Amino acid sequence: MDQYDRYLLDSHVLRAIGTTLGGAVAGAAVTLPSELAAAALAAWHRDEDDDLASPESARQSTLREHAATLALIGLTVEKRGSDTAGGVSVQLRANLVAEARAAAAGGQPANPGRQ
Repeated sequence: MDQYDRYLLDSHVLRAIGTTLGGAVAGAAVTLPSELAAAALAAWHRDEDDDLASPESARQSTLREHAATLALIGLTVEKRGSDTAGGVSVQLRANLVAEARAAAAGGQPANPGRQ
């Protein structure tokens, strides 16, 4: 599986997280289902050593941005998450909530110019 295939899977997970967040208030604690929190944590722990496509298509760039956002959610889960009966409770930064919601809506990353 190449990195863009992994990024596609990450994009699906990010979209599922965005759907789960629904109308959650940005910055408030949310509960992520355990399997989504675990997938985000795995994205954070994964090393990406493959070279990026050059030039990278718009779709590839979007997938990579989604994967990066998922990894940052994983970092947040690792640092601040706590297990609950319904999953993992975590307080996500507003930009991560916005990017997950944008992914769920089928849109581009909330900050496509981010490096």
